[in-house]
Amino acid sequence: GDATFKDQLLKLAADPDETVRRAAIGTMHSIKDDDAVVALLEKTMAEDASGAVRASALTSLKSLQKTGADAAICKAMMEDESADVRKAAVMAFRGTKRDEPIKCLRDRAFTVEEDSGVRDAMLTVLKSSPNQKAADILCEAIPFWMKNYVVEELPEKIPGTGIVQAQND
Repeated sequence: GDATFKDQLLKLAADPDETVRRAAIGTMHSIKDDDAVVALLEKTMAEDASGAVRASALTSLKSLQKTGADAAICKAMMEDESADVRKAAVMAFRGTKRDEPIKCLRDRAFTVEEDSGVRDAMLTVLKSSPNQKAADILCEAIPFWMKNYVVEELPEKIPGTGIVQAQND
């Protein structure tokens, strides 16, 4: 959280090396109340070529708890091409009680997701929420998930398809 290093981090966030950018972006969550940092995280989340860097920006932005972060996270959850970003966006809502993130999670639950890791994250996040609407989503989405993901094997053998178990939990 030492703002002394902010300028160096901002420079490193533009480094051509993805690993350096990801590390710099990943530490920015500790620089509180800084509009330049928030703007950089939002820009990185939307524009960086690397999914890993975009996911790191999303995680940092969420931890700053800025107004409007939920909308940006929801957009990434629904639209980003990287499974890493979609998974980070889903996990950003873990344990949420608020209706707006639950609505976004519902939209994601009823949208075909090819990545089993993102589907597993959805199940983890929905069952972690104390909001009854999250439990309702798990129940309502069972037919959709079975139709789209359980084709040739039992759910126990297909990663990311344990929605019935998640709903029962």
